[in-house]
Amino acid sequence: VYSELGRGLRIPRHYPNAEHALWSVYERDLHYIVSADGEEELYRIPADPGEENNLMSASPAPLEAVSFRSLLRTHFDATGQREGIISARGRGRE
Repeated sequence: VYSELGRGLRIPRHYPNAEHALWSVYERDLHYIVSADGEEELYRIPADPGEENNLMSASPAPLEAVSFRSLLRTHFDATGQREGIISARGRGRE
């Protein structure tokens, strides 16, 4: 499942899209999120339903992130979007 949340205008600053657009992918038990500034999050939903333990903070980052980046890049290429993943790649994450 793919979702997209554009940057909001005149919304409370505590909303996740107050600063940047967000894209996310749910696959099996994982939820991957990337923001337009390149920040990535990955959660294993059954073990962490409140999404409090970001697996991307582990070193090295989980291999599943590579697959999710590829899925979103394919989507961006197909739709002409050039945000989000480009920022993450530009920061040397791959």
